[in-house]
Amino acid sequence: MAVLISGNQIIGAITGILAPADADMQVISNSFQGVKTAVQLYQPLPLKKLGIPANAPMDQVNEALEAFKKIPDASVEQATSAISASRLGQWLGNAEKIAKVANSLVLMAKAGSDFLK
Repeated sequence: MAVLISGNQIIGAITGILAPADADMQVISNSFQGVKTAVQLYQPLPLKKLGIPANAPMDQVNEALEAFKKIPDASVEQATSAISASRLGQWLGNAEKIAKVANSLVLMAKAGSDFLK
């Protein structure tokens, strides 16, 4: 059964509706004002593989991934530094979590993952 998201007024948000890409939902008759992204779908499996919690702010995840894509041949140390400096790094707030994400990114990049292209 689909989740119905209808008749909402979303004002002044970065992301209005955030849902997994495989969600069974209908989004109809909603109003968005001052919203950067009305509906954003994400791929939960790659995030999980990276060690990023499903509830992480997607704008911060995207920002960190875009920063990493600029240094595709980064070492784990460089990736850790880039993630630490990002808003996602601040949100994660834990050196161990940041290191796990950075290490996963480096391994995925070396494997030629389409997720990072």
